[in-house]
Amino acid sequence: MWKLKIFSPSVLLKKQFLSRFKLFNVELLRGQETEFFSRLFYKLNGSKFVIINKPLFYYRQHSLTKSKLNKKYIEGFKYSEAFNSIQNIKRGVELNDKDIINFHYKILINLYFLGLYNNHYTNASYILKNLLKILKNLNLVEFLKLGFFGKFFIITRRPIYRIEKELKKFIV
Repeated sequence: MWKLKIFSPSVLLKKQFLSRFKLFNVELLRGQETEFFSRLFYKLNGSKFVIINKPLFYYRQHSLTKSKLNKKYIEGFKYSEAFNSIQNIKRGVELNDKDIINFHYKILINLYFLGLYNNHYTNASYILKNLLKILKNLNLVEFLKLGFFGKFFIITRRPIYRIEKELKKFIV
């Protein structure tokens, strides 16, 4: 759930180990590190790495840093966030980890409605399609509810706040 923030300069890896993996996903505009490290550490045995919870480098940001720009709705950034959460919710399902599933479900529902409110229907549709695939096997009632209302909102281009609140309440 990324409560521990991992940045590229904070990780040391052996080249031999790293050569087995596809590196950063260059199609993502934001969150490449999150996507890469999620993939990297997903099935890695805990005895294969060590976490040193001590600041050992200085992380500097300026006014044009991507994380500072995140306050605005930037379509490429929101797609990248959705992509990462979709991958992580799939991992949560595979691990049967309800905390991961619920955490990323909430992120995805928020991104879905942000997409609608910002006329980014491509991202809203992308999230809906992937979330429905996941919910179909987890909870049929929520699958049907999200499928009906989610598609209705995209077609009419008008979300309804009361239904948005209801969809955000879902917990696995």
